[in-house]
Amino acid sequence: MDFNLVYFNSSSAKALMNMFQLLDQAAERDVSIVVNWFYAPEDETMQEFGEDFSEDLEHVTFNLVTTEG
Repeated sequence: MDFNLVYFNSSSAKALMNMFQLLDQAAERDVSIVVNWFYAPEDETMQEFGEDFSEDLEHVTFNLVTTEG
């Protein structure tokens, strides 16, 4: 799954976390799941959210990917 968000708020962050938890549960059952979290190099907030999400997932491959502006 690819995520290339420009903005999100606390409500959408909670919804994303709920979805990521479901994906992690599926990955725990040997379903291969890869999440690509795209963010602009200057967007430290979006990078930090991606890092936070990735730390909470044990079985999903979570890639932080910078975009080219």
